[in-house]
Amino acid sequence: MGQVATVSITQDDVGCSCLLSGLDNLQGILRISMESIEENCRRLKALGAEAEILDGPEVKQRAPGLGVDVRAALFDPSGALVDAVEISRALAADAVSRGAEIREHEPVRSIVMRGGRAEGVRTDKGEIAADAVVVAAGVWSPFLAEDLGVKIPIIPRRGQLLYTEKTDIVSRHLIQNASYVLDKTAGERADEEAMPRFRFSFTLHQHGPGHCVLGSTREFAGYDERLTDEGRRVIREATKEWFPEVGSLRIDREVAGLRPWMPDHHPLIGPSSDIEGLWYATGHEGDGINYAPFTAKSIAAQMAGKTVEIPGVDPAVLLPGRLGL
Repeated sequence: MGQVATVSITQDDVGCSCLLSGLDNLQGILRISMESIEENCRRLKALGAEAEILDGPEVKQRAPGLGVDVRAALFDPSGALVDAVEISRALAADAVSRGAEIREHEPVRSIVMRGGRAEGVRTDKGEIAADAVVVAAGVWSPFLAEDLGVKIPIIPRRGQLLYTEKTDIVSRHLIQNASYVLDKTAGERADEEAMPRFRFSFTLHQHGPGHCVLGSTREFAGYDERLTDEGRRVIREATKEWFPEVGSLRIDREVAGLRPWMPDHHPLIGPSSDIEGLWYATGHEGDGINYAPFTAKSIAAQMAGKTVEIPGVDPAVLLPGRLGL
């Protein structure tokens, strides 16, 4: 995809605070102060981003269809928007070309254990032996681990999206209400029971001339992947407020999916602390496509006795052992 910027916006009593970020890992701000904007800017620059703070009129220039007032923004023009489905297909094809085997329509039912070690998986068509087993099943990861007496604290969190009819370019930016991101990262640890069952933060992106993708909800609704009237309503109402031009478009498609939410907001990337041969690469919530390259490199490196570093991130916060897994 071409270069795009990302706009994360949130409304408050005196207008809007806005974050434009081109990074894959979007940072959000909700009812924030300028100090918070400046801190996010410093953090993004430390990661190599070309971040800068814009004022309201500058934001309007970059997102002229915006229907709300904006006070300030954090902008980084160096990001890109990818199609998660297409990039997944491309990565799968590349893996096959390098000797990997992908078995479709063959669900894994359990992990094969022998002598206290994970030595393969059991599918509907029999056993597949392996030197190592990586649990990377998203929201379904807990089901694979529970037979081993392991309780992975992943909880499904539903997201609903609407696709408009095809239209000319509305915005070259990925637009997000900042609460979309803060909802994932606020606090050291979150208790599912204390979290609201239904949350919504406006998002919009468009892959050139074509459908506008609108969202998104964050809901604790178990493993229910159905769309709801409430979800449709809040997305449409927010779209009319944030981007009136888009709000009048016909909806051509609706989708819903489940995100693997972790109470401490960190994925599990690394070996089991007590089962030899068992590894985890799961719990990324809605950031799996962003973290996939690092996750793969990290797992491969750890299997080889090495590490992969992320600037400013303590690798220990990603290891399953932090939760006794």
